[in-house]
Amino acid sequence: MFLKMYLIGFFMKKNKNLKPIKERYSERFVNGVIDFTNRIDLIGMMFNNLEVNGLENVREVVDKQLIYVSNHVSLADFLVQGHVILNEDLPFPRFIAGSNLKHFPFGYVWEKCGAIFVDRFNKSKTHLTDYIHEVFSAVDKGNGILVYPEGGRSYNGEIKENLDLGTLRRLVDLDLKKDLLVIPVFVEYDKRIEQPFLKPIEYHRGKKKEHLVKAKKQAKKREYELAHWEKQLSSLHDKAYFGWDMFAYGVRFLQGDKGNAYLKFGKAFPLKDYLGGGGRNGLQDKILEEWKKLKEE
Repeated sequence: MFLKMYLIGFFMKKNKNLKPIKERYSERFVNGVIDFTNRIDLIGMMFNNLEVNGLENVREVVDKQLIYVSNHVSLADFLVQGHVILNEDLPFPRFIAGSNLKHFPFGYVWEKCGAIFVDRFNKSKTHLTDYIHEVFSAVDKGNGILVYPEGGRSYNGEIKENLDLGTLRRLVDLDLKKDLLVIPVFVEYDKRIEQPFLKPIEYHRGKKKEHLVKAKKQAKKREYELAHWEKQLSSLHDKAYFGWDMFAYGVRFLQGDKGNAYLKFGKAFPLKDYLGGGGRNGLQDKILEEWKKLKEE
């Protein structure tokens, strides 16, 4: 218990070693975005229909602090989920997003809409500390969180069996005494927006990682000029990675048959049930079980 309280204090207090968090999230901005997207019917421009099930499962616990835990198959996931959550007047969460989305002007828009960015290729203690500090700060203020524990979209469209529970594990291990409830969320599509371009998208994502790995090796050898060059190449592939996704959206708006999107919410369960030893595996099994159940419904 002492260790838990120490770690909570370490992350939650104002520590002079932590970078100040820029509070860009704005409910007013979010409401403006949803009004605009409803007026232009953005969802209708991307899909033939959007079918939603299980809203009653969320309404039953709207007075609680919620952690939405979703599978991840497309960059459109949050657009679909955010659209439904806001239009149904459900608790709107801060959401975890990959740093590959942090490109102007979209990065600013995502942050104003509640994004907490994480660089999955950056394993430095500084980055991890800043990220966890922002997550805990959001939860401490009473915000819900939307997490994609698959760690990135599933390129083959199937549920990943090995989840990245880093964020959830810290919330579990530190027991913030918030009585957090987990809402399983499952999303799928007849035709993913980026489906025709997944090969170049995955290629540039892989090359980005490859050059980052090389840069770290060069830095350890103190070959800083080579390390800088590798980082530049990684940045170029990161832009290409994002660019192909944006191109896919442009093509989508011109397509005739866009297919349907399906969003399902499962029954809530207490995160505190997975406190203590063995909680990680139990939590992963529970999430996977709920996703598969929702997929079959």
